[in-house]
Amino acid sequence: MTARGIRRLLEAVGMAISSRRGMAIPLMAPLGLTAYATGAPMPWRVELGPDEVLLMCTDGVVEARGRGDGAFYPLAERAASLVAGSSADLENAISRLYADLLRHVGGRLGDDSVLLLLARS
Repeated sequence: MTARGIRRLLEAVGMAISSRRGMAIPLMAPLGLTAYATGAPMPWRVELGPDEVLLMCTDGVVEARGRGDGAFYPLAERAASLVAGSSADLENAISRLYADLLRHVGGRLGDDSVLLLLARS
């Protein structure tokens, strides 16, 4: 991926990420790509509500390419519906999200990918 492509990916992900409460969450560049980001990472703190889930992932998830069209995996568009209401059953939620990711890429990931869901207990 070119430097321009990396900048466009960071901008697209940054515009898509926000909380349900309307609070903008600062985008932090993945490790190894900080040279393409502007400014320093900003710490932020938000308390998870009883039914809220925090999703974290590696760049291998958002950079996963569709087998047919080569499009990046649309995590911001799909995660909410796949994870909604799952704070009591994170194992099934992560299974749904991972299965959707595999469908997008045609069954095999080309990069290491980690998905992590956290919920308040």
